[in-house]
Amino acid sequence: MSPSSHMPRLLAPLVAIAVAAVGAAAVPAAHATFAGERGPFAFQRLADPNDEGSAQVFTVEARGARPRQLTSSAGGSFAPDYSPDGQQIAFERGFTDGSPSQLYTINADGSDPLAVSTSCADRCLGDAAPAWAPNGDQLVFERAFRPIIDDNASALDLVVANADGTGEQLVHHFLPLEGEGREAHDAQWSPDGQRLAVNLLNITAKPEFGSAIYTLDPDGTDLRRITPRRLNAGNPDWSPNGKRIVFNSSYEAQAAVEIYTVRPDGSELRRLRREPERSYSFEPVWSPNGRRVAFVHGAGRNSPHIWTMRKNGTRLRQVTHGRLPDLRPDWGTPPR
Repeated sequence: MSPSSHMPRLLAPLVAIAVAAVGAAAVPAAHATFAGERGPFAFQRLADPNDEGSAQVFTVEARGARPRQLTSSAGGSFAPDYSPDGQQIAFERGFTDGSPSQLYTINADGSDPLAVSTSCADRCLGDAAPAWAPNGDQLVFERAFRPIIDDNASALDLVVANADGTGEQLVHHFLPLEGEGREAHDAQWSPDGQRLAVNLLNITAKPEFGSAIYTLDPDGTDLRRITPRRLNAGNPDWSPNGKRIVFNSSYEAQAAVEIYTVRPDGSELRRLRREPERSYSFEPVWSPNGRRVAFVHGAGRNSPHIWTMRKNGTRLRQVTHGRLPDLRPDWGTPPR
């Protein structure tokens, strides 16, 4: 199973915990935080907890404010990611006619949605999980390929392209069912643009369905694992100063889902808080000023929502409310 809900079940991440809790299906995550003042949150909300294709992109200005819906596309809109200047949001759009999922950008007020015209064609199942580069001119994203075998794509590329889709550059070509036996998700640029953090999920590699956070150069070289395999890490996000990476444990949901930080060289691993029984936290992102972390939090059968906490795991605050699941937060800067 795989994370991309809009592609035909290409991967299967830790959101299985939320599935059990709210009846929602897994969705991908991708986000980057850029330095600045704290601005609004972007996130995706499921209009129907039992239909992953009902996801749409919303924003909310502050705790207790009324969320604003930005998209209303058939097939769903997923994985919103703010541009460094806070003026645009990149996201992926699904289609109900079987067409490949496609990347879009939209103004932060919901106006002027534009398709990102990439070279996805032929065996391509679609492009997913876009994340802006620090220069605001490029995106990194995933591209999956047919045939689908046992709910897994036969190939998955990590790609960098200009924000309009031109100038594509292949970072790495993954063959989940052979060779390395892994697929890449949740790629995020470091604030200086010199490294990528990415989650590599084992498909046929051992331990099967284990995952860990790696860093690599944008040209695909110098791959280094920075999290212990026992944590099943996923959903990395660089702090605005580049000194730490926040991530969630138990990417495939074998144990308690909790949030950690680590230095980019793999040192100083820290758990931010211990989750109570039947409680879970995942999809963490830094605030633009680096003082807080936003994340998805839920307990029991309650719908998961967006929360924040201090970077040391204290002072939890709930941002979104209601009966509908809220997932995939990104914390933007005020538009400038």
